[in-house]
Amino acid sequence: MVGISHYDCRLDNGTWRSAHTLSDISGEKINNCTYTGVRDPGSHNFEVRAVDTSGNKDPSPASFMWNIESPVDASKD
Repeated sequence: MVGISHYDCRLDNGTWRSAHTLSDISGEKINNCTYTGVRDPGSHNFEVRAVDTSGNKDPSPASFMWNIESPVDASKD
């Protein structure tokens, strides 16, 4: 039987890394990727892909894009 082994994530087309697996209070597994210090103004892209127990990786990962404005640009709004 093939199932999800884990999830990989990456930020701004960087290196894929495995999500950390945690358990909540009821024992449910939660996959967690954490990126800190994201301060550079401009567009950023976060992607997540599933990896199955056979090692196959999702060819079309989910993604989320956002933009960070510099303090100078933000004050113009």
